[in-house]
Amino acid sequence: MMSNAIAEFGPPVLFVEDLGRAKAFYVDTLGFTLGFEDETSVGLLMGEDMFLLVTVGSATDMLPGEEVERLSVNAPSDCQHLRREC
Repeated sequence: MMSNAIAEFGPPVLFVEDLGRAKAFYVDTLGFTLGFEDETSVGLLMGEDMFLLVTVGSATDMLPGEEVERLSVNAPSDCQHLRREC
């Protein structure tokens, strides 16, 4: 069942510079399930709840005249220690 907060406000959105790299990290390294993807976004599942990865460029297109605040998180290129065991 979808959590009340997500049902009320919609899925959380993370804005990313590199959609392919972010998708690979969340799916391949952390083990999230891919719900959907298109050119500018990816939907990832955490059980039945979804969150979105959206490119920063598409976000600025959606919010004309508004600056998108950025938080940079750099994951090490070798994330073997984070890989989920299935």
